[in-house]
Amino acid sequence: MDPFFKLRGQTSEFVDSRSFFAVLDDPARTTIQDSQYSPDELVSTASPRLWRIRDKTFRNFSFAKTEVKEFEFQNCIFEDCLFMGTIFSNCRFTDCHFINCNVHRFELRSVYVNPRAFSKCIPSKNYANIGVHLFQELLRNSRMQAQPDYADVAQFMFRRWQRYLNWDELKEFPLHRRPTKTLAVVGSWMFELFLGSGVRLRNLACTTIGLMIALSLIHWELRESLGLTSNGAKVQTFIDAFYFTSVTLTTLGYGDITPSTEFGRIVLGFESLLGFVLLATLASTIFRKFSS
Repeated sequence: MDPFFKLRGQTSEFVDSRSFFAVLDDPARTTIQDSQYSPDELVSTASPRLWRIRDKTFRNFSFAKTEVKEFEFQNCIFEDCLFMGTIFSNCRFTDCHFINCNVHRFELRSVYVNPRAFSKCIPSKNYANIGVHLFQELLRNSRMQAQPDYADVAQFMFRRWQRYLNWDELKEFPLHRRPTKTLAVVGSWMFELFLGSGVRLRNLACTTIGLMIALSLIHWELRESLGLTSNGAKVQTFIDAFYFTSVTLTTLGYGDITPSTEFGRIVLGFESLLGFVLLATLASTIFRKFSS
């Protein structure tokens, strides 16, 4: 069996919740490891309040096929743990981290959790199907809990793992369909890198600034070929080139600096379309950030 789907070495077993709570209540026991919780349910005895578990490390531990209800985990680390088929109901995770954990087919029901806590959860792209399910579940939970910032993080990671999965499945496609599938995967990677998958403002802002600087340099170096003029004179400074780039990308078109060659008109026509798409995406992302 794949080691990712089982605990390592010899393990002990919690056969009831009483013994598990006894370990949780022991302040000297900061690490709970090499164990598995066997019952189908683990329910807080402090209901309707959440049972708080603080500053604990669960290592090589299994909650597989267990429904965990009404718990609050604070500053906890889950490392090399199994959550296959686990259901978390009405739980909170604050400043927690999941490292190399198998979350195959786990569920979240009314859970407060930052998807960034799972950034190191899946150890390899070989488990892309688990990664897709993980962040799809986090996305669904964040939307249900009206947590738009967390939903954006989950959506970004979901698309990344979906790309990993598509790339992994590429070898199973017939040869005549692989070029199209490859282009789709590459396009997805570029969409993530340059536009932040439409949800990460940092990528989008860096792309916009970088593109403006790069095009300004190109306009400056190729000003003769592009036929850039201002009041009948050639563009004289880099500031002129930057100003012209800004006007072109924002499609303002003041007309004080215009291309006078066919080559320049063709190139700058495509730049205007690129600027329209880029700035529309930027405006949409900013609107979503502040309106949510």
